[in-house]
Amino acid sequence: MALETDRQRLGQLHEQMAPLQAEINQLNRQFWVTKEQVKANKYDLSASRYHQIEQDEPFYESPQVTMERLLKLEPLMEMEVQELMGCIEST
Repeated sequence: MALETDRQRLGQLHEQMAPLQAEINQLNRQFWVTKEQVKANKYDLSASRYHQIEQDEPFYESPQVTMERLLKLEPLMEMEVQELMGCIEST
């Protein structure tokens, strides 16, 4: 019951965020160049000539942190598997 309520709320939040995310995506695709830049590139209007795509540097956790998270999640995963097994057995 609570899970379904949470899923509905999550769906509502996604609906509220969608227009904002679309606007952010549109803004990220825009950039400005000067006339001199265009002239220097022989009037080539290819976006790749002017717009530098910034890439985030990858972040890697230490293996110890990953293992601790897995150990914390293991009981939850076991509960979920047991619940699924119950569903399978009841059919």
